[in-house]
Amino acid sequence: MKICQAAALALVGWYLVVPPLPQQESGEDAKPPESGAPLPQWSKAGPFETSEECVEAKDKLLMRAKKGLEALRKELDAVPPSASELPLSQADRKVYDDEVTATVFAAASFQAQCIATDDPRLKGK
Repeated sequence: MKICQAAALALVGWYLVVPPLPQQESGEDAKPPESGAPLPQWSKAGPFETSEECVEAKDKLLMRAKKGLEALRKELDAVPPSASELPLSQADRKVYDDEVTATVFAAASFQAQCIATDDPRLKGK
């Protein structure tokens, strides 16, 4: 490998990218992350020097999403059984809003990707 090629490889870093989250209006059903959006529209978390650091950050993001879903499960379990006749959005507004937030965050976390900083898809068209 030539020195200039080695230097170019050394400059490559990594981004953890997360799909854009849709605008949620209060009271509407959760919309999934926009995983089909072009990469320049995705949010960047990083940069990281190595792919291993990026993967570690993704694992932490997934753990945070898991904890959010576990907390949501406790909230759902605390909703009174008498409220089961109603949609959650009417039975307990806070729990419903928490459900939307936790679900969308978990979906976005699951779809997150580690990509090289020099990936041509980041430039768009």
